[in-house]
Amino acid sequence: MRHCLCRWMFVGCLSVLSVLGATVRAEEAKPQRVFAVLVGAAEVGDPDIQPRPAAAQDARAFYDLLVHPDYASADSRDVILLLTGDESQRPFRPATREQIIQAFSHVAAAAGKDDLVVVGLFGRGAPTGERTCLFVTGSTVKGRRQDALLPKDIEQAIKGLKSERVAVFIDIDFKGVKLDTTSAPEPNVICLLYTSP
Repeated sequence: MRHCLCRWMFVGCLSVLSVLGATVRAEEAKPQRVFAVLVGAAEVGDPDIQPRPAAAQDARAFYDLLVHPDYASADSRDVILLLTGDESQRPFRPATREQIIQAFSHVAAAAGKDDLVVVGLFGRGAPTGERTCLFVTGSTVKGRRQDALLPKDIEQAIKGLKSERVAVFIDIDFKGVKLDTTSAPEPNVICLLYTSP
């Protein structure tokens, strides 16, 4: 599954770069803003969830790419970095469920039709029924239906999103989590951001 996720992340990166490149080449294109919600949940505090330092590193790397003047050139105020640990070189917010939902709501309200919206979710997760959660600051394995980030949280927050240019990068590891059941089904990562009509 990890190889599949990495392959999709690579394809997604190419898609973002092609969108940005097409915008730059278009002679009469409108100025485009770039918005982002980047979550790096490296250590959430529950001993049943192993730390994943690479999650925070990936979120920071995405932030640096998006605000770099040679690439996306996004305004740092439009790129919301949420981390479970400390950060001294970049502006960030704590990666709590409430802060992440607020970040999605802010971007949904601010982004216009032609603006690019980038979402990056990095951390550990687990099944919650037929869907998947992302563990964030304060999450627990036993209480994940109440304290983890759930698909319905994101769906509600982005309900008013007008942007038609959205790129989503998900790297959620489902190992390193001691589940409260011995027969948990293989999680469906697509269910984190997708709702059937």
